[in-house]
Amino acid sequence: MSRVRRMRDGSVGLRVEPQEASVLRELVAQFAGLVESGRAAPSAPLHDPALARLFPAAYAEPEAQARFRREHGPDAADRRLADAASILAVLDRQEAGGRDADRVPPAELAGVVRGLNAFRLVLSARLEVLTEDDAAAVRSDEPIGAIYQWLGILLEQIMAAMR
Repeated sequence: MSRVRRMRDGSVGLRVEPQEASVLRELVAQFAGLVESGRAAPSAPLHDPALARLFPAAYAEPEAQARFRREHGPDAADRRLADAASILAVLDRQEAGGRDADRVPPAELAGVVRGLNAFRLVLSARLEVLTEDDAAAVRSDEPIGAIYQWLGILLEQIMAAMR
């Protein structure tokens, strides 16, 4: 299981096991594909519930929303992809080893947290989690449910270490 701890310099020590790192790398790849698919038609409505959670509507009126997505969608997608890249940077550093391999500096930590949270948003859309009761009913004996719950635990540990 991953280990998370606060370090004296304000950074967070984060160590994930090799199997967890593999899952995170796969999530990054799938996430990037999903985000890129949302770029394909910047003014079209988002019919995929996961994309709709990642990029919620700013306007109820379809024309205003289409204009908003055309103007701001690419930047929002770039931010989501940069957050996912932050997670890869942490994993790459751990894989390379070295003195500070587990250290996540505060400037990078925000992107890691946003990225992990975005992964959880996507999984919650796939699992049709809309309420706390829905979240409590997620089955950990199914792979997607186990990953959803693990991401929640990991985020809680990181947030606690940041305090």
